[in-house]
Amino acid sequence: MLRRAGLRVSSEAAATARERALLACADLLLRDAEALSAPPPGATGIVFSRDRAMQLHAFLSSWFACAVSPCPLRVLHAASTPQHAESYAELAATWAGRVEFHAETDFRADLLRLVALDTAPRVVFFTDDGMFLDPFDMDDAVCWNPRTHVFSLVHGRSLRHCFVLDRDQALPPFQTPPRDGEELLCWTWGDGEPGDWSFPLSLDGHVLDRQELSVLLEHASFRNPNTLEMALQAWAPLFLVRKGLAFPRERLVNIPCNTVQKDCRNRETGLHSADDLLQRWQAGERIEHEVFRGLRCGEAETSSYRFVRR
Repeated sequence: MLRRAGLRVSSEAAATARERALLACADLLLRDAEALSAPPPGATGIVFSRDRAMQLHAFLSSWFACAVSPCPLRVLHAASTPQHAESYAELAATWAGRVEFHAETDFRADLLRLVALDTAPRVVFFTDDGMFLDPFDMDDAVCWNPRTHVFSLVHGRSLRHCFVLDRDQALPPFQTPPRDGEELLCWTWGDGEPGDWSFPLSLDGHVLDRQELSVLLEHASFRNPNTLEMALQAWAPLFLVRKGLAFPRERLVNIPCNTVQKDCRNRETGLHSADDLLQRWQAGERIEHEVFRGLRCGEAETSSYRFVRR
């Protein structure tokens, strides 16, 4: 099955029993994907957050301002200090009845539980430093079969610079989109240059199959969002042969103004520290998310926040 998909696995890649088990799992998933018809529409969003309640507030505010037919959201959050924990409690009270908040105890176990909570056929991961730029209908993003087409809210024709790698990137060769999606961008993930256009297993606004994701998570070792994203790349070859779909104009952008994890060195602008934002939140301020409406992704991700009273 892997060879039919254009994938090759060396004997060294399956040297251990665990690796052979993972390859067998991947083979089963691939065969299932080929036989599976498109699931009914529907998704659940899971937002990862740590020590960034103010940025999460901006994410949620821009989500409800821009998303038509928004899917349910669950927030999995962690706080390193009582002050950060208090800010999340205040935020949870603000969004009570609209967003579910879950305090992290064991990230891996918590995530497996959240993914299994409901029967929505798709899962969309988000991070708390995301910002929505323009209105869109979420139903248009979650109606495709994620076993053949991975929809991304962060991709669009303006995504010509990879912030993480700090280099320009060419748009991939676009293809004829599927029926009823004629206005969408369509490409093969494996055709993209190294960077955003060849990274289907992202935790920022990519629509994934819940059943498939559950199997991958059960076989992956991770302890936080960063190690989760790294662990998922073991299955990248299965996803690189799939199509990507996106709106012509990107709807979501990551604003990397700070870093709150220590597992890897992520590039950031350093414009606002998490502690500074916490102090502003405690002073009754919020990020003015409205000023990001209509910006291009490259401009938005390097912009400084403006603050107003909430």
